[in-house]
Amino acid sequence: MGQLRIAPTISGAISLGAYEGGALAALLVAVQALQAKDQDAIRIDAIGGASAGCMTGVMVAKILSAGLDPVASMYQTWVEAASLDNLKTSTGKGPLTMDNLIGTLKSIIALPIDAEKAQVASITVRGIICCLRGFDYEIRGVSQIRGVSQDGEQERHIDAVTFVDWSTFTFHSDGTIDPPGTKWLDPGGPVDIALASGSNAMGFPPRPVDRSGEPWTRYLAEGAQNLPSNTRTLWFTDGGTLDNEPLGHTLDLTNDLDLTGDDQLPSDGLRLHLLIHPHPAPAESGDAWAQTPPNDPSWDATLVRAGKLIATQSLYDDLNHVAKSNSRIRWTAQLGSVLADLLHQLDQPTQDKWKAALSDFVSEVRSDKDRLGRSSGAGGVAGTLDEAIGAALGEASGFGRKQAVEVDVVSPLILGRPEPVADLLAGDFLFAFGGFLDSRFRQSDFALGYMSMQKWLADNLGRLTGLGVTDVLAAVDAAKHPACAFDPVAASNPWSRVTAWERLQAMAVAAHFAKIAIG
Repeated sequence: MGQLRIAPTISGAISLGAYEGGALAALLVAVQALQAKDQDAIRIDAIGGASAGCMTGVMVAKILSAGLDPVASMYQTWVEAASLDNLKTSTGKGPLTMDNLIGTLKSIIALPIDAEKAQVASITVRGIICCLRGFDYEIRGVSQIRGVSQDGEQERHIDAVTFVDWSTFTFHSDGTIDPPGTKWLDPGGPVDIALASGSNAMGFPPRPVDRSGEPWTRYLAEGAQNLPSNTRTLWFTDGGTLDNEPLGHTLDLTNDLDLTGDDQLPSDGLRLHLLIHPHPAPAESGDAWAQTPPNDPSWDATLVRAGKLIATQSLYDDLNHVAKSNSRIRWTAQLGSVLADLLHQLDQPTQDKWKAALSDFVSEVRSDKDRLGRSSGAGGVAGTLDEAIGAALGEASGFGRKQAVEVDVVSPLILGRPEPVADLLAGDFLFAFGGFLDSRFRQSDFALGYMSMQKWLADNLGRLTGLGVTDVLAAVDAAKHPACAFDPVAASNPWSRVTAWERLQAMAVAAHFAKIAIG
């Protein structure tokens, strides 16, 4: 088989980032083991992350591009450093702070590059952040009705605001980062974006981020109407607030990587999108949510479930989008083949007329897209009739630069255990902040993530690569952190494991919450 390119999408998870860290540690051990045999066999080259997933995605890029120990780096960050004692603050800005994690990230960033283990291929990471100011845009193409102004004919538009923003960085094995000249700790750099994306508003204050350079250029090119004139620093909060499962962004990244440039996906290669998702919300097996009065759902149960529905609905919508896109890409290709077969039956002068008409159509569509701010970024129309048909169908359908992809999900459900997911995740209480209370919770979730990825690798790695992977799976098993002992029984009743001192800490943070809220 050809090269396997994996693009993880890492969801927001708060303290359940420990699960994501464990799962990705196992995946990276396997990738490094395969690359030690053949660098071209497998790569992780595109990552989309929100909230805790953005922080973990940036770490994945560092680990791969520098050849670091995945288990040690992820464990240090998500088990050792992500403690309540390290996150709490006495200031009035918020109950918790991300600032104390910078020291841990600095120590990992400073580790030297191991050229023998470093992935040769670059890794592009897109981190999702939520802009509290928002960006006002004129959305054009919403109507065929045109109004007339003093300047002549004007197309109608509707003003709309988006709060979802992002930054994209590409990490290379020589230690450099794109955009050119970017440093890890620059204002608006990878660490700054990761901390802003992870600052969940329930516990952390917003973070100011410098958006000079590429982000500001993008705002202007896209036609943002409300940019401030006196500063390029804006306020941001958790990227998972609005886009907790940024699969759509990862799809955009892989389309650019696989279909353009000198390193396109080989014709026999496979693109896999892998969603790392600690707590999917499966359909209820009982009828608690279908009852009629007097057995109404309780207020607190509805509050907890409503919070989980946002992420679950986003995942459903994105997977539906992938399924529909795959079908439409296939249908477009099939239609192109049918048209080509028919047109090739015509005489040459008629074929030339068709080709010229299709080329004119493509030019017109691209001009229209440029006017609407939706440029396809495509080059000139190719010379053959078949290429002209493909370009016309691609531009009209919007799938001209897209290809079908495979998607899979790694979650605790993959283990097939009888317990509900909520009982398997030790830190999944206090709105997923519970894992910060006790390192044993984070150890348990880290181990659960590692086990989940081990199971996925055992079930899928050989099928996807066509290689014998027995020794790779053995390496993954041997790399498990000795401190991680998964205990699902304790996870089902986490408060029974919280010590008296930890309860006092939790009460102190709760009092700090109340003090800040009261003002």
